[in-house]
Amino acid sequence: SSHVSLGPRCWLIPSVYEAAFSVNHDHYLLRISSPSPSLGTFSLPTPPADAIEKLLPAYSCIAPTLVTQLTAGMNVTCSDGDVSVRFVSPPFEHADEIAAVGDDAAQLMGHLEALQKDGATPQRLEAVVKAEADRLGIDHESVLGGIERVSEWPLSIWDYFDPRHLVAWELNYLREHWGPLPPFPTYNQSNGESGVYDIATGKQVPLRAVREEGQPLDEEVRIAIASDWGAGTPETQAIANQLEGGFEPHYTVHLGDIYLIGSKKEIREHALGVRPSWAKRGVKWTHGSLASFALNANHEMYSRGYGYFDVLLPTLGPRDASTGHFGGQKASYFALRSPQWWLIFLDTGYYSYNKDGATPGQESHDNHQPQAVVQWLKNIIRPDDTRGLVFFTHHQYRSAFEGGYYATPRQLIDEGIVPANNRTVLWLWGHEHRLAAYAPGTQGGVPLMSYGRCVGNSGYPVLLASMPARARESKLQVYDNRVYATRDVKTVGYNGYARMYLNKDGTMKLQYFSVKLDPSTGQLDPQEGDLLMEDTWTVDQRGNVVLKDMQIINSDLTVVSHHGMDADEDPDLVLY
Repeated sequence: SSHVSLGPRCWLIPSVYEAAFSVNHDHYLLRISSPSPSLGTFSLPTPPADAIEKLLPAYSCIAPTLVTQLTAGMNVTCSDGDVSVRFVSPPFEHADEIAAVGDDAAQLMGHLEALQKDGATPQRLEAVVKAEADRLGIDHESVLGGIERVSEWPLSIWDYFDPRHLVAWELNYLREHWGPLPPFPTYNQSNGESGVYDIATGKQVPLRAVREEGQPLDEEVRIAIASDWGAGTPETQAIANQLEGGFEPHYTVHLGDIYLIGSKKEIREHALGVRPSWAKRGVKWTHGSLASFALNANHEMYSRGYGYFDVLLPTLGPRDASTGHFGGQKASYFALRSPQWWLIFLDTGYYSYNKDGATPGQESHDNHQPQAVVQWLKNIIRPDDTRGLVFFTHHQYRSAFEGGYYATPRQLIDEGIVPANNRTVLWLWGHEHRLAAYAPGTQGGVPLMSYGRCVGNSGYPVLLASMPARARESKLQVYDNRVYATRDVKTVGYNGYARMYLNKDGTMKLQYFSVKLDPSTGQLDPQEGDLLMEDTWTVDQRGNVVLKDMQIINSDLTVVSHHGMDADEDPDLVLY
């Protein structure tokens, strides 16, 4: 809602009154009609479509002065009696195109993409969405799509299937997506910034010392990991609680995606605990005792990354032990090191931005690393370094369910950072909204051997899937396909997260959890989760990551049986 001032003139014309106006540099039409027959109705001619593009004052009003807070369907009183006030979209020549789309938001997105291929301008696409919003009774300004309610949390998992919400989000996308990108931030070497942090202390390593082994661990170090978490739901707050409770992480890391477009408003409400006007509270990310970090992703780049770089990153980074304040994360890539491990976090979101994308989901697959990051990797990893390499990105290198994103792993090989066919690494990613584990393998013609762990199940509704056709080819081992909740014809899986333990003996353990339902009430348990599976990892003398042990704790996980394949063909493949 916004305060709107309408001008002093009025007309008594037997029609509906419409006026063009602007609020905070956004442009609308206002329709006012009187429910009282004795008052008649009031009308203004609609301005030309191109005039809507400019900052317009309101033409007039039915009272000498009317300053009111407007919301969809709100009644206001002025000297001429009660009037009904609501937002409507400007008429445009293609308004009929959307009529046959129906309530399926996916059909709307397909329609917009087809219009874009025919050369539609961003303004025309926005007008199409506004027309559909009007058809569904959506307030153009509401992230909730004009749905009036008071809720505990900003959103529910079911809001992500509601066409009213999705149409409103598409409108926000069209408003935020086009324009210049923020510069890609790099570390200021003149100030000694390295982007490398010592795992034992959380302190940034001086630039001159980045190739050194680092301080040995005096105690176990704990890292909480989530991805695709920023959905603003009760499940996401439960995960934030569980990342901290009973675990007390030294580090927390989000692998990206705050929904739906990563705007400044969404980041505040879905990650920083700011309360939306319609909810009792916002959702707040958990911080580690030493540091907290976040990767960039495609949803943050739907609004060109300004929310991520300008709002989120200043709240993260290393923690000052004396003040408790976090010093800010300086760039969207960083590394943690110990004498046995390199944990390397890379931004695959920035170059996923597609300036021609008419709808969310049209991101670029050429999400490579800037040359500055390539050089940074060469500077910190010695050619003879035999520490275990663990890569974290938002986008998947391998998948049995969807296509992979190969630009970054190919760079690692082409630039000599990882030797081709001569080093096994561990790779964790999100983007796909599920938990899945892969035996060592390659994909997309990239000769980079990796174990794979998809942990993109932390917030966005988890979609269930039958056994994928490429399960054998991709060396899929296990995935979580359990039913969490069902409404109407929609069924969703369990959200979850991961915990990493770095031990003094150089081993590493990964545990994978999901939220759980209280068996007595069937309600979400906000404090405790279920342990699903557990890995133990070591590094051999050549720097290969080795899976020492893998335990499936929850017997309801879907385990893949690769019939007809000898264990001798691939001794690292666990056969069930």
